[in-house]
Amino acid sequence: MNRLVQRRVFERRPLKINISFFYSGIFYSGTITDGSSGGMFIRTMVNLPVGLLFPIIIRRETEVLNMLVRVRHRKKSDCCDNGIGVEIVSRPEYVHGRWIDHA
Repeated sequence: MNRLVQRRVFERRPLKINISFFYSGIFYSGTITDGSSGGMFIRTMVNLPVGLLFPIIIRRETEVLNMLVRVRHRKKSDCCDNGIGVEIVSRPEYVHGRWIDHA
């Protein structure tokens, strides 16, 4: 069996960061469970469509990070591991790709 293996461009690291996002007129919450310079997995019960572009808000003690992300894939199961894999489209300029160091 010939199987195509796709490697990630950026190394992922485990995280636990609560976020907020706005979709279809309602604020939702989620938890980033892993991330890299190029994307992240957000655990959430909201089933957003693949390709959707939307802003997320990461609130920290001393700052708020706003990022624009795009849904790349969805994960839906019967238990608690539902969520979305997103690509980071834009981030604050001062973060320079290492947003996880600021989150």
